[in-house]
Amino acid sequence: MVTRTKQGKRWKSVWCALCAIAIVLAPLLGAMFSSPIAAVTAQADEPGTQAVEPIDYKPKLYKMLGYNKQIDTSEDEIRMDFVLRVAHGQVNTSAADSTKGEIANCATGVSPTGRSCGLKLMYDKHGTSSGGLDELKYISTMAGGLATAVGAAKWAKNVADSYTIHSLIQNGAYDYLSISIEGDAVYDNGPDKTVLGGVTVQQYVYAEVKAPGATSFTGSRVDSPYVTNIAANYPAKLYNGSCDSSGCNGPRAFVGYDGIPAMTGGGQPNWGMVTDNGLALGSFSLGDGWAPPKTFFTYWYNPSGSYSCSKVSDYYFQWLALKNGKDWVPVSDLTPKAQPVWQVSRNGDPTSGLYGVNVNGAFNFPAALDQHIISLQGPLGTPSPAQLADGSINFKKAKETQGLDGYFKLVTWPVTTNADGSTTGCATPTNKSVYNPLTDYPNGVTEGMTSSEIDSIISTGWTIDTAYYKYTLPVVDPPVITTPADNTYSPTTHPTIEGTGIPGHVVYLYAEDPSKQIQVGNPDDPDTRGRYVGEATVDGNGHWSIVDNDNAVSNGQVRYHAWQTEQDSGSEIASIFSNIQTVKFGVDPAPVVNPVVTVPHTKRTENGQLEAGAKVHISGTAAPLMAGDTLKVYASHATSANVNTVAATPPTESDLIGECTQTLAAAGSQSWACDVSPSYFLTKTADGETFLFRAKIVNTASVESGVSIEKNVVAVDMTSTQISISDTSNYQTLRGTGYTLPAGSAGDSGATITVKWPDNSESTTLVATDGTWSVNVPAGMTSSGTVYVTADDTETNEAGWVSHFLNVSPPVVALPKTGDRSRLMLIIAGIVAALLAAGFSLYLYIGHKMKSGKVGDDP
Repeated sequence: MVTRTKQGKRWKSVWCALCAIAIVLAPLLGAMFSSPIAAVTAQADEPGTQAVEPIDYKPKLYKMLGYNKQIDTSEDEIRMDFVLRVAHGQVNTSAADSTKGEIANCATGVSPTGRSCGLKLMYDKHGTSSGGLDELKYISTMAGGLATAVGAAKWAKNVADSYTIHSLIQNGAYDYLSISIEGDAVYDNGPDKTVLGGVTVQQYVYAEVKAPGATSFTGSRVDSPYVTNIAANYPAKLYNGSCDSSGCNGPRAFVGYDGIPAMTGGGQPNWGMVTDNGLALGSFSLGDGWAPPKTFFTYWYNPSGSYSCSKVSDYYFQWLALKNGKDWVPVSDLTPKAQPVWQVSRNGDPTSGLYGVNVNGAFNFPAALDQHIISLQGPLGTPSPAQLADGSINFKKAKETQGLDGYFKLVTWPVTTNADGSTTGCATPTNKSVYNPLTDYPNGVTEGMTSSEIDSIISTGWTIDTAYYKYTLPVVDPPVITTPADNTYSPTTHPTIEGTGIPGHVVYLYAEDPSKQIQVGNPDDPDTRGRYVGEATVDGNGHWSIVDNDNAVSNGQVRYHAWQTEQDSGSEIASIFSNIQTVKFGVDPAPVVNPVVTVPHTKRTENGQLEAGAKVHISGTAAPLMAGDTLKVYASHATSANVNTVAATPPTESDLIGECTQTLAAAGSQSWACDVSPSYFLTKTADGETFLFRAKIVNTASVESGVSIEKNVVAVDMTSTQISISDTSNYQTLRGTGYTLPAGSAGDSGATITVKWPDNSESTTLVATDGTWSVNVPAGMTSSGTVYVTADDTETNEAGWVSHFLNVSPPVVALPKTGDRSRLMLIIAGIVAALLAAGFSLYLYIGHKMKSGKVGDDP
């Protein structure tokens, strides 16, 4: 039966104090030996070069949702919807009051106090890197951090250079802002008219935040720790404002500006329309999810005049939506496939001025009832499931039907013909992507297409309208750390931390800084996330691994946690932190084997055997670093080598006492004990009965402690003295041997021999150093009989009784008239007396002769 005991609170206090010292020392060691990690199974080449990664205060584009990438030099607009990542708390979306119906100057930080949201958006309306920057004004569509109907209406009525923040989504150490911007574009004239599809130019739209604790912005127009050109990877296609005999960049779609065309509400609700909480716009008062009619429009035109491919007679359009944060899908309740608009009639002028309907244009602005308006998207011009005949669209229904993210954009593609209506030369392989981009995909984007196909189709179109309904940024699930398991040891100085994640995502691993411990209730606090260990891309099986090369982790414990990011077009969103995994390092201290080995002994009542159930009891103390470590106890035959140099002669696995192997249930100093079957030792008696007891701890990573060095040499003697009796040679002494098993081994020197004679009297003697013993037959023993012999060795083992028949008669023929030994002695005494008398008589006779002088007279 294995028994365990625990020390009390005093030992726990000592252990806690030791942990506290380790926590204070660990950051100093970490600063000396920290190292970078990289790659899928990341491992640094050189230690000491990676500092703790700070929170990234630089604003970062997470995702470009949609933008007007075709810019007409005659006059156009910059339109963008995007998600911007900022450090948590950098931008306060509730600072400006959306209920006042005014434009709050969020960006500049000027009075009235409390209305600066901490974000500044600037752009170069001329599309150059050297021109002046125009600052976009902030229109607050949120109150208390939530979008409001009033705010949505204000944004829909906007005609100035402005931006708004639709939502703020906190995830981990960062906030993600969904933003829409509108700004005038007067890009430089003169792009080459022969470049089909426009000339690619860089765009400059800067997002700036304040440095932590700063009261103002830096005003920098270049990328810096607090400024980012969010359009750096999103160039524009610049179209020349006119066409001539040298060529034409192609047909173009008009995005609208100011009050042209005059939409519901008088502004530009067709870009970034917010339908989260309903809105009152114009004569319409709508509930959640609804956009009013006359909100969205499409208008294509071609300024090429009478040249080939000069007329945009018809067009396609399709509502696409974002799903799972990355997939563009057709909106099944609006346009499961691209809808053609075949313009039967172009009579009437729904707008005025430059952008009125002309023979080279195609439109759907719903002013003339004989035109195909966007609301009529179903078969044969009937409404789709998520719309009404007047053009109202229910984005709530569209989102919920497919489980969409809540961002929608309308993409349109032209159908270009020659002036006479023919398509000859307008759909060739070299120009169809501009003039007739849906030649090969007449249904637009459909279910089952690959992401590359979808991206190609969208790239040839023109994003012209966008809308939101409770847009949500899909939260990236955190990774999971699985190995080493929580509260287990690392098998090496530089452990490999492993886990699971989303294939293709990048995992960032951090180790706790003991001076700024991870807050279990708020592990995403950027100030306590800890030392950057490394990063790795999750493989196709959902597995990742990172090596911690910091030498400071060779002792004590380290708590790890990680996040992962979704990679998308160079942007990313971070998950919250993973589980916190505690990994212990170092080696357990060697346990102590107390010299308390209780050995059972044989009993005479058991015929010289051990009592049933007898056990050898061994005890000691240990101080494992953690619960779950294993104690192993060994018994080696004692030799001069291992007794004098314990550490140099460790035990072997053949010395392992299996019954003493036990799991230590708690960390810290504690007692241990085990009961061992005597058979373990009895099978080893051929090599002696004196054993050296030692122990060690093996942690869960199979790392072993040192071996205990106490010289606990104990005689484990559990066998009784074996007795042999030899015949007497003179009938006065009983002789024999006393030895230990096996037969023929060393004599059991010092054992006490007890002889019980036939008359029940007893005699005792000791076994000599040569293993022999003898005892005299008591005087007066007159009869033969059975003698019983037993022994008690020096370890108190009791032997059973051994019998021997004793014959006291001499082995010769008996003399006459002798009956026993006493009679014989009387006869001998009589003969001696007679001889003495005869000698005395002779002495007297000689004396008489000498006195008479007659002595010597003989011959």
